[in-house]
Amino acid sequence: MNDNLISCINLNKAYNQADEHLTVLRNLSFSVKKGERIGLTGVSGCGKSTLLHILAGLDLPDSGEVNFNGKNIVQLDSDDRAIFRNKNIGFVYQFHHLLPEFSAIENVAFPLWLSGESKDNSLSEAKDVLDKVDLKSKEDSKPSQLSGGERQRVAIARSIINKPSSILMDEPTGNLDNKNVDNFMNLVLDLSQDLNISLIIATHDNNVSSRLDRLLNLE
Repeated sequence: MNDNLISCINLNKAYNQADEHLTVLRNLSFSVKKGERIGLTGVSGCGKSTLLHILAGLDLPDSGEVNFNGKNIVQLDSDDRAIFRNKNIGFVYQFHHLLPEFSAIENVAFPLWLSGESKDNSLSEAKDVLDKVDLKSKEDSKPSQLSGGERQRVAIARSIINKPSSILMDEPTGNLDNKNVDNFMNLVLDLSQDLNISLIIATHDNNVSSRLDRLLNLE
């Protein structure tokens, strides 16, 4: 039985910058099992963020396949990729990208609103998810009223609200101190195990990469 959630085959991606043709991904193939936690490592500019954007359907490779449960999302049009992404993929950035005018609970509920869920149901589910990340008492706080670690926990809650099969993270601990990095990793690893969610984390932080199942070095 094939237990791969994600299978990438011969991914290639290049950019033209001024007079330079920059290849960031060349014939890259790898797979991720359900519930597996992997790290993307390598020097800045090696293609980690580009790969995450391709996995999320935010960008397309020049050639190759990105299969989720056997479905090649590269072949989907932009609208269908957006629908697929909202249902199946969570994303956490280094800069949390929370909406400043929204409270914590509204930020978490936002993906459900986008998918057509009612406001009452969305807020009820968001309340439960905030409880999972120990922020129920902060549900009415705006991002500006939260610490850096709390903002990242809101971002994690938002990323799991649609019960995705995988969460992609781009340098999620870049603005956290060592204590908050440990707290962050304890939380995401527990959630990954409890919810059987695969994690793909681009990171320079050894405190992050050392706790993952395996590493994919893009250098």
